[in-house]
Amino acid sequence: MDKAAFLERLRASRKELEAALATLTPEQAVQPSASGAWSPKDVLAHITWHEREMIGVIEGMALLGSEWWGLPTDERNARIFEANRERTWQDVLAEAQRVYPRLLHALEGLDEAAYQDAGLYREMPPEWAPWDVFAGNTFEHYEQHLQELHA
Repeated sequence: MDKAAFLERLRASRKELEAALATLTPEQAVQPSASGAWSPKDVLAHITWHEREMIGVIEGMALLGSEWWGLPTDERNARIFEANRERTWQDVLAEAQRVYPRLLHALEGLDEAAYQDAGLYREMPPEWAPWDVFAGNTFEHYEQHLQELHA
């Protein structure tokens, strides 16, 4: 995927995510989903954690970040949940509104090669595509959680 297509999909997916969040009252935002899983607040804190990690990858031009990446996905997700459990909806939402523009700015500042060439990033396996790493932690991630938010 090239930079222009990536940014277009990112913006569209983020718009959809923000539209879903905008329909929530503060009370709904902290209620667990119908399946008893995370609340919208928990989902947004989880998404924002991943976005912050991608900012670090981009700014450091290295596939480095939280030690939690070394954990199995379920354990990492449990730690993210626990780290954000006591935060208010307003706090989580405010953080998301600060982090996403930083991430978008960082992604817009990359040249085309930085989306395609893993060799530009320390510690990134050469067979990986950087855009795919970014996608899995941005628009693909939003799309995975949108179903929960719509429920």
